[in-house]
Amino acid sequence: MATSPRTETKGVDDLPNTIGHGYGWFTSRMYNTNVIWNTGDMLGHKSVLLRIPKERLTIIVLSSAAGREPESIATEISDHLLKTK
Repeated sequence: MATSPRTETKGVDDLPNTIGHGYGWFTSRMYNTNVIWNTGDMLGHKSVLLRIPKERLTIIVLSSAAGREPESIATEISDHLLKTK
């Protein structure tokens, strides 16, 4: 239930194609499968945890650098890894 898209989300654009929010996790539709993710932001530090269960892939990006969003870094990494399969 934590990773099932139970609640509709509007205006969430951290990752594309967000389809809902479970109990603590957002779900997006990417790579022809569900992608489970969440972000955090506190005092100049940002993070994202992105999971693609079908691929058994988890990407965690932690950042304190201005100008780069961890969500875009995580999707760049997942794009690269999944294009090489």
